[in-house]
Amino acid sequence: MNGIHEPRESFVRALEARVSTEISHRAAASRLPRWVPQSRGRLAFATALLILVSMAAGGAAVSAAYQAQSAEGRDLLVRTYQQRLDLARMRLELASKLSKSLQERAQIGAASMQEMQDAVLRTRQAEWEVQSLQLQLDEVRLTGVEPAMQVSAPLVSGRDFVSQRWQLEMEAQRAALETEQLRLTTEQRRFAAGMSTNADLERVRVQVKELETALSASGRKLDIRRKFLNRTMDAGLADLRVLEVDAEQRVETLTARIDLSRKELEGIKVRVSVGQAHSLDMAEAEVRLQQTEFELSKAQYDLALIKRQIEQRGR
Repeated sequence: MNGIHEPRESFVRALEARVSTEISHRAAASRLPRWVPQSRGRLAFATALLILVSMAAGGAAVSAAYQAQSAEGRDLLVRTYQQRLDLARMRLELASKLSKSLQERAQIGAASMQEMQDAVLRTRQAEWEVQSLQLQLDEVRLTGVEPAMQVSAPLVSGRDFVSQRWQLEMEAQRAALETEQLRLTTEQRRFAAGMSTNADLERVRVQVKELETALSASGRKLDIRRKFLNRTMDAGLADLRVLEVDAEQRVETLTARIDLSRKELEGIKVRVSVGQAHSLDMAEAEVRLQQTEFELSKAQYDLALIKRQIEQRGR
C-alpha cells in the first residue's frame, strides 16, 4: 500500500450532490426581490429615478417650510405697519383736539393767530402721516416685504406707491412753507416795530429757504420717477439722479445755515465785547459753525462723486 486513501466512487457522487444542493439554496437566498430590476442597466435607471423622486420630495418639504416662514413674516410685517397706522391715527385725533382748542382760545384772544396756524399745520401733517402709513400698509399686504423707497421701484399691482408717498410729502412741505411764510411776515413786522432782533428774522428766513429747497427737490424727484416709468431713463441713472437731487439739496441747505451761523457768531462777538454775553457762548457758536462747515464739505464731496458717476454713464 502506498498510504494514500482513495475514496470510493459512491462517496464522491454523494458529496457532489450535497454541494450542488447547498449552492442552489444560497443563490435563492441572495436573489434580489421581484420589484428590483435584474439587469444592470435597469437597476441604474431605477436608482437614478429613486434619487430624483427623493430630491423632489425633499424640495417640496423645504418649499413648504419656506412658504410657511414667508407667510409668518408677511403677517408680522402687516401687524407692525397696522400698529404704526393705529398710533398715527391716535396722534391725529390728539392733534385735532388741540387744534380745535386753540381755535376756540384764539377767538377769545387767549391764543395768538400764529399758535392757531401751527396747530392747524400739525393736524394736517398728522393727516398726511396717516395717509402715508396707509399706503405703506397696502403695499406690504400686496408684496409681503418692506415698502420700496427707491425711485426705480416697480409698480405693485399697477399702483405707483413711490409717487403717491412723494406727493403726500410735497403736500406737507407746501403747507409747512405757507405757515413759515406767514411767520416770516409776522416777524418782519415785529422787527420793524423793534420787538425782535435781526437774528430772529434771519432764522425764519433760513427756515423758509430750506422748505423752498425741499419742495423743489421733491418736484424734481417726482419728475425723475415719471421718466423712469415712461422708460426714458433707466433704473441706474434714475437712482443716481435722485441721489444728485438729495446731495444738491443738502449743499444748499448747509450753505444757508453757514451764512446764518456766521451772522450769529458776529452778533455774539459784539455782545461779548460789551459784556452782554460770555466767551463760552462765542466758543460754542464757533464750534457749531465749524461742524456745519465740515458737513458742507462732506456734502460737496458726495455731490462731486455722484456727478462723476453720472458723467461716466455718458449722460
